[in-house]
Amino acid sequence: GKVLIKIPHANGRHEWIEAGVKFGKRHLPLLQELIGDCYSYGAGVTIRLKSRREDWRKVFRKRLYLYLNIPASLYVKYFGKRVRVKPQNTLYAGFDLNVDRINMAIVDPYGRVRDAKKVYFPEVVNYGEDKSRVIRQEALSKLVEYAVSHGVKYFVVEELSRPKSIRGKVRKWTVREYQQQMEMLVKKVGGVLIKVNPAFTSIDAVGIALLRRIDVHTASAYLIALRGIRRHAMMQKAIT
Repeated sequence: GKVLIKIPHANGRHEWIEAGVKFGKRHLPLLQELIGDCYSYGAGVTIRLKSRREDWRKVFRKRLYLYLNIPASLYVKYFGKRVRVKPQNTLYAGFDLNVDRINMAIVDPYGRVRDAKKVYFPEVVNYGEDKSRVIRQEALSKLVEYAVSHGVKYFVVEELSRPKSIRGKVRKWTVREYQQQMEMLVKKVGGVLIKVNPAFTSIDAVGIALLRRIDVHTASAYLIALRGIRRHAMMQKAIT
């Protein structure tokens, strides 16, 4: 197929170029519906480099990629995960989201710990923004899939908007990116996403970590899960 790409200029006199594009066969039905119906979407072009040292000027003609920002509902329709929340799933999973790791604690409706998992990826602090984002997204996707297959229905995250820091530096990412991906993943598996107040989580997690002899990030995930249980109970009470 062919696409039109806008090349912006500082003087405001933008130009358009026509370029050929190839899509995977499995993406064609989604693209046909996206273009044919009244969906709002965004698009852009990026250069995929193998390392930060690679000179983009030498490879950009061979590694130009078109990316689309499409509605989550449309993505779920065509690329929903194979794992799905079952009627008997009743557990809660709390997530502690950080720059270099994700911790997850699975608890039952009574607040008892059933399982805990973590994915640690310290190398991302030295990677570019795009590569780091992919690593974090893959890690979160695997944890969500694991949670569903182990009886989780409710996924609990903190409602944050500011980035956390690591080693004195604030990376170019925000917890909001995690939240956006979590919203899409939970919708794909048919779960329920619960957002809770983040106040004093880090402080309270220290006491829980000492009491239960676990690391502070797992304690934080456990505390977030407990808040999710209370939040869900309040929501159900308000409905009735």
